[in-house]
Amino acid sequence: MRGSSILQMIIAGVIVSAITYGIIIPLLQSNRVEDSVIMEAYLPPFASIAPAPTPPSSHVSQQPISTIERQMSNSFIIIDSHLRYITYVELESLSLWQLTVARNEIFARHGRIFVREDLRIHFESTSWYNGHVLPDDFSFDILNNFERANIDLIQEWERKRQ
Repeated sequence: MRGSSILQMIIAGVIVSAITYGIIIPLLQSNRVEDSVIMEAYLPPFASIAPAPTPPSSHVSQQPISTIERQMSNSFIIIDSHLRYITYVELESLSLWQLTVARNEIFARHGRIFVREDLRIHFESTSWYNGHVLPDDFSFDILNNFERANIDLIQEWERKRQ
């Protein structure tokens, strides 16, 4: 009897955590990388794909926290591409520019400085970017598996859009 109540408590905890964090992990089949099956943490599209970025306001520090957080999330195309595998569905509606920004967000999170003027201007206008690594000094070794897979997938879509 005691073992079953512990198991029930564990199951209840897992369910509460899943509901609290909005995490659903579907098993999706991918046609890339030798038709392998990839586990993907799914977030609703509105949580991961933000509208076109807007430059931060000069009065940001006077705004409530929720507004600051909203502005920061609006400066990303895919806010969590470093934490999960992105999906084809998320990319199919993005323009070539949005795909390029989404791919380079991954590098920007690691402080890569951009030579390409449009990317440099874009990322310097965000509140979160801190460019400190020269392109020649940037190492792909610091990227995690999510980031590497997401870069490959985004590049595939960029080639389709060109």
